[in-house]
Amino acid sequence: MNKSKTPAEVISQDGGDDTSRRFRYQHTYAAILSLSLLKDKTEISAIYCEHHEDILIQKVNGKCIGIQVKTKEKEQYPFKSYDDQVIQSIRRFIQHELKNPDKFEKYIIAANCGFYDKTNHKNNLAYLLILAGEVDIDKDNLDIHHKYLKTFLDKFNNETDEKTIIKVLKKIELPDPEDIPGLNDVEHRLFSRLSECLTNQNLTNITNPQVNDIKDKLISKCNAASSLVRPLEAEYYYLFSSPSDQKSKIEIEAKKITKKTLEEIINKETLTRENQIVNESSKQKYSDALVPVQFDENFETNSYSCNPEHFVGRDREKKKFWDFIDNIRKGKAEKHLICFEGNYGMGKSSLILKLQSESNSKNVFFEQFDTKITKTEHFDFGYVAIKKAIYNAIDKKFIDLPPSIYDEIEPAEYSLFLRQPAIKKVLNYLNENDKVIVIFFDHFDHLLRQPSRESTFDFFEQLIHEFAYDKTSIVNTVAKLRGF
Repeated sequence: MNKSKTPAEVISQDGGDDTSRRFRYQHTYAAILSLSLLKDKTEISAIYCEHHEDILIQKVNGKCIGIQVKTKEKEQYPFKSYDDQVIQSIRRFIQHELKNPDKFEKYIIAANCGFYDKTNHKNNLAYLLILAGEVDIDKDNLDIHHKYLKTFLDKFNNETDEKTIIKVLKKIELPDPEDIPGLNDVEHRLFSRLSECLTNQNLTNITNPQVNDIKDKLISKCNAASSLVRPLEAEYYYLFSSPSDQKSKIEIEAKKITKKTLEEIINKETLTRENQIVNESSKQKYSDALVPVQFDENFETNSYSCNPEHFVGRDREKKKFWDFIDNIRKGKAEKHLICFEGNYGMGKSSLILKLQSESNSKNVFFEQFDTKITKTEHFDFGYVAIKKAIYNAIDKKFIDLPPSIYDEIEPAEYSLFLRQPAIKKVLNYLNENDKVIVIFFDHFDHLLRQPSRESTFDFFEQLIHEFAYDKTSIVNTVAKLRGF
C-alpha cells in the first residue's frame, strides 16, 4: 500500500507562483534597463517602476518613454495585433497622449515571446505600425486606404480621433527579440550585463558572488519601487507644507531609480571588499586576482553554467579536445591554445566545466577563470593565472613539489617568465610524469573589447608563443563569442 503524500510533496495548482515569477521578470527587466544610467553619455536621467507605466523612462531632455512589459508562459506563441494585452497597451498609450500631449517621446511594448511576424499580415503588429508610419498626420483629412490599418483603427474609435491614434502608433516601437530575455533567462541576462557594466566602471576586482548579490539587491529595489511601499519618512508630519503633497512627492521618489541609486547599491557591496584588499597578504591577492566559472547546483536557479552532473551530449567536441591534449603530451601540437567559439548561451562554459569534471581520470589538472572579472588593475592576468594554477595543482597534490616553489615565481616579461628556475622545476615535473595543466579563460572576448587591456592581451599572446616553442605541458583554452 502506497503511503499517501502530504500537500508539501505534491505539485500545487495554485497559480500564485507563476504570477510572482512574471512580476519578478518585470522587475528584473527594469533592473537591466537601469544599467544604462551608468553610461558616461547616457540620455536617461531616471527610471520609474509602476509609475504611469510598467516602466517609465525619464530622459535628460524632459521627455518620457513608456514601456509595457508583456509575458507569456509558453514563449513559442508570440503576441498578435488583436490580442487583448496588445490592445490594452495601446489604449493606455492613447490615454497618455491625451493627458500629456507631446510629453512621451515613444512607447515600447516588450514581450518575452516576441510578436507574430508573418509578412504583410493583419496580425503582424510591426506591419501595422509601418502602415501607420506612412500616414501623413499633418493633413486635415487623413488618407487611410489600407484595409488592415482601417480595421485596426476601429478598435480604438471610442478612445479619441484617428489622428491621435495614428500619432500614438507612430511612436510605438517593438524591441528586437534578441534584446528581450525569456522568463528563464532574464536573471542570467542581468548578471551578464551587470558584470560587463561593473568592469567598464573599473570594478574588476568584484567576484561572482558579489555581482550576484548586487543583482539581487537591484531586483529587490525595483520590486520595492513597483509595490507602492511607503518609505518611513512618508509617515512623518510636515509642519511647513501640505502633508498630502509631501507624501506624494516621497512616494514618487520611492519609485525612482537613478544613477545614485545604483552607485549606492554597488558601493555598499564593494566597500567591504576594498577594505579587505588593502590588508590581504601577497598570496591572497594572487588567489583573488581571478575567480572561477560558477555552475548551477540544480535545475532551479538558472544563474550560471550547467552542472557537469547534468551535462549530456557534445561527444564529438569532447573527443577533439582530449585528442588535442594527447598531442600536447606527445609533443605533436603546433599550438598550445584551443578556442571554444560560439554564440551567447550555446553552452561553451558548460562544456568546459564538463571537461574539467573528466580531467582527473586523464592525468590532467584543470584550472578555469572568468576573464570578465579579472583584477587586472593590479596584476598581469597571464602570469597570475599560471601562478595560481600551479599553486592549486601543488595544493591538490597533482604536482609533488614543495609549496614554497609558488613564492619563488616572480613577474617577468615573456620568455624570462618561463626561464625562472621555479617554473622550470614545474615544467620538468609535468613532462617526466606525463601530466598536463589546462588553464581555461571564460568570456575571453571581454579582453578583446577593452582597449585599456591591450597590454594584458599582448602578454597573454606572447606566453602562448613561448608555450608552443618550448613544448611545455601547459595548455591555454579560451571561450569567446562570435564576432570578436
